[in-house]
Amino acid sequence: MLPYIFTENAMSDMIKQAMYYEDKEKGLGLKFMDGITLAAEEVSKMPKVFVSSYKNTRERKTKHFPYKLIYTLEEGIIYIHAVYACKANPKNKYNRMKK
Repeated sequence: MLPYIFTENAMSDMIKQAMYYEDKEKGLGLKFMDGITLAAEEVSKMPKVFVSSYKNTRERKTKHFPYKLIYTLEEGIIYIHAVYACKANPKNKYNRMKK
């Protein structure tokens, strides 16, 4: 397993969406966070298995929510740059690529 780090942008995405889901239904925000963590742990185990796309980024879709983790693998560390809604405009997907 490789270590993973959520960037500030990814953390912001995750917290914002968890709050949205929690407002919709009590406990759903926590389930969302668990889904993100599960996806990150799967990436940690097999970082090169998931779809490679723009430049060196890869994407891993969550299982129960319509979101993707956008990440890069750099010097043995996985940097998760965004928690991106699958329905959002794909042109903006890579705008948050900062460590």
